Amino acid sequence: MLKTFSLEIVRKNNILFLLFVAVSINGIAWQVTFPYLLIYIEHFLGYDKGTLGLIMGGVLIITALSTIPLGILVDRIPRRTFILWMAFAAAVTALVFSFAREIPFLLLSGVLQTVAMAAFGIVSGAWLKDLYPTQQRGQFQGVRMVFWVLLPMVIGPAIGSFLIRSYGIPTLLNGEAGFISTPVIYYAAAAINLLALLPLLRIPKQIRLAEVDV
Repeated sequence: MLKTFSLEIVRKNNILFLLFVAVSINGIAWQVTFPYLLIYIEHFLGYDKGTLGLIMGGVLIITALSTIPLGILVDRIPRRTFILWMAFAAAVTALVFSFAREIPFLLLSGVLQTVAMAAFGIVSGAWLKDLYPTQQRGQFQGVRMVFWVLLPMVIGPAIGSFLIRSYGIPTLLNGEAGFISTPVIYYAAAAINLLALLPLLRIPKQIRLAEVDV
């Protein structure tokens, strides 16, 4: 595994690693907010668990249905163009969600945010497979989990926790002292999502086969 991160391998597969970095940044942005979403809706916005379930259920169902047309679009729109727009959309929709208060706006903004994130995941997953070196596909599938899962799930919640402790509302949750998350975590997620544009913009519009194979 460590050999995969050698300078020679990274240099020969620089496009692939730029995409890995973008995927990691996008995942970190999502993990800044997602672990604290239920607390945010219930305790900051003040909705009961029944209403919370309806909101979450509606968002998840609509997002799941959207994956079919998204999968079709991924095959028809250039990967770079599509993923740039989805990274930008993820930032905008996170910011929009931070201003949502009423149920219709929460549902709409929640759907837009999760669809943007799902679309980013679909196109990045397809593009990564296109870029894997032919003789090392299995190895790079393992590397993908570092950027797709490990780094986001370690760094994202840590950022969210820091922001909540620094800017959250002190309260008692289940009899213990804690903090209620506030919209600041969505402001941070929007900013982090924009950072994902930086490695993506370094990827050339036209990629030669020699740039992605070892």
